[in-house]
Amino acid sequence: MRSTGWLNTGGFDSLKVLLISHNPVTTYNNMGKTFLALFSSFQPDELCQLYLYPTIPDTDCCGSYYRFTDRDALRSLVDRRAMGGEVFPDLGRHNEFSSEKEELIYRSPWNQRGITRLGRDLVWGLSNWNNAALRKWLDQQAPDLVFAAVGEQELLYNVAMAVARQRNIPLVSYVCDDYYYSHEDGSLIQKLRRKHLRGKIRELMRTSALAVTICRELTNEYAKTF
Repeated sequence: MRSTGWLNTGGFDSLKVLLISHNPVTTYNNMGKTFLALFSSFQPDELCQLYLYPTIPDTDCCGSYYRFTDRDALRSLVDRRAMGGEVFPDLGRHNEFSSEKEELIYRSPWNQRGITRLGRDLVWGLSNWNNAALRKWLDQQAPDLVFAAVGEQELLYNVAMAVARQRNIPLVSYVCDDYYYSHEDGSLIQKLRRKHLRGKIRELMRTSALAVTICRELTNEYAKTF
């Protein structure tokens, strides 16, 4: 394979990377474009992605995409057969939302409130995201490495760590914001969530073989803390 520079691939004849994130790889979303840049030297058969956002990738840089959304998580609480599924890219569609209704829901200020984020984490904790269909897809893809772009929701930390542990493969964490050091004012729920998130970040750092950060300053701070 061809190395991206930051990843030492010594000892590997080939390397299959599983990307885990909220957003799929796209040409229009910030995280999607970041993935395109970081993995520009990889071939499609060296990349696959598990993502959570209800949209469609507009690039075939990954050989396969699997999506499990908030709606799938909710449905699985009452119907354990709700499993998400493989998604195929649409190279001609560059929209973040599949419908106006979906856009209204996801752009609502309510979704940014602490109580909503807490509820989302609880739903995912009880959901059947780690289902037979996903495990079959992972068996087919046979990744050698997990590369997870985590954020403010604990659910993605849990997904990334669970997949890496179950498959006994290294986890690389991509840190693109200073959630660990944030001390903004807010409600009691927001403060409790922030405290719990710091604990989840510490667990992620213990689990990770490598952490990649967005800037040198964050690298230095994480090196001191962890």
